Amino acid sequence: MASSFTFESRVAVRAATLLLFLAFSLNGEDRATYWTQAQAALKSADYVAAESLYRKFLKIDPSTAEAHANLGLALHMQKKPKEAAESFRAAIRLNPALSHAYLFLGIDLFNLNDTTAASSALKQYTSLAPHDPQGFYYQGLSFAARREYVRAMESLENAARLAPRDVDILYHLAQSYIAEANAIARRVAEYDPKLPLLREWEQKQAARMEALIRQTPLSTSGKSTLRALQARLGRTPPDLEAEQRAAAAYADLYLQTTRRFCEIEPNSFRIRQLLAAYYEKTGQTDKAIGELKLAIQQNPNVRGLHLALGSIYKDSSRPELAAEQFEQELKLGSPDPEARLQLAQAYLLLQRPNEALAELVAAKEMHGEQSGALWKSFAKAYTQMGDHEKAAASYEQALALGQGDHALYYQLGQTYRRLGKTEQARKMFAATTKAAQAELDRQEARRSHAVEAQAKEKPVKGKVAAQ
Repeated sequence: MASSFTFESRVAVRAATLLLFLAFSLNGEDRATYWTQAQAALKSADYVAAESLYRKFLKIDPSTAEAHANLGLALHMQKKPKEAAESFRAAIRLNPALSHAYLFLGIDLFNLNDTTAASSALKQYTSLAPHDPQGFYYQGLSFAARREYVRAMESLENAARLAPRDVDILYHLAQSYIAEANAIARRVAEYDPKLPLLREWEQKQAARMEALIRQTPLSTSGKSTLRALQARLGRTPPDLEAEQRAAAAYADLYLQTTRRFCEIEPNSFRIRQLLAAYYEKTGQTDKAIGELKLAIQQNPNVRGLHLALGSIYKDSSRPELAAEQFEQELKLGSPDPEARLQLAQAYLLLQRPNEALAELVAAKEMHGEQSGALWKSFAKAYTQMGDHEKAAASYEQALALGQGDHALYYQLGQTYRRLGKTEQARKMFAATTKAAQAELDRQEARRSHAVEAQAKEKPVKGKVAAQ
C-alpha cells in the first residue's frame, strides 16, 4: 500500500510546532538545556541529535508526556516505526489528550503492518481532531490493507470532504471503489460467471478507462444507485442482478473520483500509476512499464511504484529486473508483506533459494504473515536447497491453512515421493484428483443454486446506471 511521504512530512512539521512551546515551563538547568537543544534539533530536522537529546531529558524526567511524543516524532522521521510507536504509547499513557500522539502512533503501526491496532489509534485521533483529514486518510489505508473496502471508502470520503483537492486522498478513495467493485464481481462470478450483465460490465472496463483518458462525459449516478440497491445487497444466496449493478456503480464512482484528481493535477505521478494499471490490464506491458518508470522519476520515494513495476517484470519472466524493483521497494520501508514475498519469489525464479529463504523468514517474523502463498514459497525454497523434509512440512502447513488446491496436493505428493514415503505420496496424488473434482462440483452447485434463486426474483427493469 502506497503512502505519501509529503503527507507525513507536512503533519510532522505541524506536530513539532505544536509541541515546541511546552518546554519553557520546565524547571532545572539540565532539563531546560536538553529540552531547548532537543526542540531546536527537531525543528531543524536533525532527528538523530533530537533523539539523543530527548533520551537524555527523559533520563532526568520520564514523566513529561510531550518529551515522549517528541522523541517518537524524531524516531518516526528516521523511519524507526517500532521504537516510535513505543514512545507515542508512553506519551499517551501520561497524557491521553495528546491528540497527535494517536495520529503518529496509528501511522507507525500501519507501517509495521499492524493495521488493526493502527485503526484503533486513528479512531481515537479522529474523535479528538475531527477536522484533520490526515487521521481519516490513514484510517482508510488501514481498512484497505485488511480488504475492508466499504469502511475504507467511508474514512477516505471523510478525508476528501476535509481536503477536496488532496490528490493522494482522492487516489486511494478511487482505489477503494474499484477494489469493492472487483470484490463484488468475483463473488458474483463464483455463482455464475456467465451472467450477461457481468460479462458486459467486464467488457466495458477498458472502454471506461478510455473514457477517463479521453475526458468524455461520465455517469454521476453511482451513489444514488447504491442507495436504491441497499436492501437487496448482502443476501444469501446473493441477488445477482443487484450485486452486479452495485459493482458497476462502484466502478462509476472510481472513474468519477479519478477524474477529479486528474483535473486537479494532470501531470501527477498518480496519473502515470493509473495509466500503468490500465495498460497492464489491457495487455500493453511495455507501455505499463514506461508509465511506472516515469512515475518513479517524478516521485522516487513513494511506496508501491517499485512493487507494481517489479510485479510486471516478474509476471513477464524478467525475474532479475523484478528483484531489483522489490529491493528498492523494501529500502523505502514498505509495510506491505507482499513486497518481501514477491522478492522471495523472484529469487526463487533466479535459483537463489538462500536469499529467498531469508526474505520469507523476515516476512513471517516481521509481519506475522501466515498465508498459504508464504508457506508454498517456503516449500519451493527448501526444495531448491534439497531439504525435502522441510519442504514437506511447509506444504503441510499450507494445507493446514486451508490452501487445499489440487496443485498443492500434487506438489506435496511429489515431495513425499522424493523422501521415499510411497504410501503418503499415493494418498496425496489421490487427493489431487479428489480436490480437482470437488472444485468442479462446487462450481456447478453454486451455478445451479444461483440460477434457481435468480428465477425466483423478479428482474428489475431499466438500464444499469453504470452503463
